[in-house]
Amino acid sequence: MIQIKNFGYLSALQLFTLFIPLITYPYLIRVIGKEIWGEIIFAQVIISYASLFINFGFDISATRDVSVNRDNPIELSKIVSSVFITKLFFGLISTVSIILLINFVPLFSYHKLLYLYTFIFCFGDIFFPIYFFLGIEKMKYITFINLFTKLLFLLFVFIFVKDKSDYILVPLFNGLGAAIGGIIAMFIAVKIYNIKILLISIATIKSRINTSVNYFITDLSIVLKDRINLLVIGSFIGFTEVAYYDLGTKIVHIAQTPFSIINRVLLPSFAKEFSRRKLFLSVWIFTTISFLMALLLIIFSDTIVPILGGRQMLPASNIIYIYAIVIPLACISSIYGIGLASQGISKNYMLSDIYSFIIYLIAVLSLYVFYDVNIYTLPIPIILSVIFTIFYKQIYLKKNKLL
Repeated sequence: MIQIKNFGYLSALQLFTLFIPLITYPYLIRVIGKEIWGEIIFAQVIISYASLFINFGFDISATRDVSVNRDNPIELSKIVSSVFITKLFFGLISTVSIILLINFVPLFSYHKLLYLYTFIFCFGDIFFPIYFFLGIEKMKYITFINLFTKLLFLLFVFIFVKDKSDYILVPLFNGLGAAIGGIIAMFIAVKIYNIKILLISIATIKSRINTSVNYFITDLSIVLKDRINLLVIGSFIGFTEVAYYDLGTKIVHIAQTPFSIINRVLLPSFAKEFSRRKLFLSVWIFTTISFLMALLLIIFSDTIVPILGGRQMLPASNIIYIYAIVIPLACISSIYGIGLASQGISKNYMLSDIYSFIIYLIAVLSLYVFYDVNIYTLPIPIILSVIFTIFYKQIYLKKNKLL
């Protein structure tokens, strides 16, 4: 079954992507030092916002359009062209913004080259038509190209990064790998699937942006929610606690990986042929598996944490005990989101995450005012916000007779 194959491809890629930092982290910390490594991570966070802007929710909106029109070569060329040209335009805006940032803001001007090299990663976002391969359900190209570029990055880091002065090569290799992967992927789309890059009208570009804006806002709200907890911990609690929280949530995210890509695998299938029975079965099957995964993670967390971070990081296990429930909850929310997105109900898809973000902020503020903000209570606002999205999406699925 094609969905199972695609699920396997993307699971392998996502797991490899998550494990790469676990392989390079100890080496880079020893070679270039914690301070410079922190600067590299900070640069990646800043550039990630440019990456988010360039992608602008196309991985959902354009995936759906490609899936619906997969048998229409002319329409496929129009879709790819409109997304590519829009990404080029957003890439230009991002480039100008980064140049202004590193030249006029003192915080960023000290390591100009670091931010410029890190920004090269965004060229991969511009060229790589992930939405196209997702839409035609050929995830193997996404997997093999990304595995190749990430292995290349891994190899180059261990060969060429030998002392502190080589730190600038880390973002350079990472960015070049992403850019090369993007160009290869676009070449495959053009040569193998006969996609033509056409001149697109401004009206078509506006339409593409309008179609995707709700998904972009959703992605933005999710990214902001992920960043705030670490910001609160680092600002008001301490950086040791940041390390505990980061490791605990990272382990949960690794376990969550197979379920977090369900929407990418199932979205094209639901967009092409939707049925309430298929949605119902998907919820029960994947939720049951994800619940078992969360249970196993809790049972073995005291073994997993010392392997990855040493026994001094054991407090991260307590984070896992609390946060693991997010795995099945997020799974349900993700599949409900597929039901809305596949039928083009983007407004409610967006609003569910915006309201969820508001619920999260209210919960954090309530902890601060009425109880206690610490690394063990901060996962609770995230859990509450995910529960809210489940009920919100369920209401609109039923309202539209999709559930």
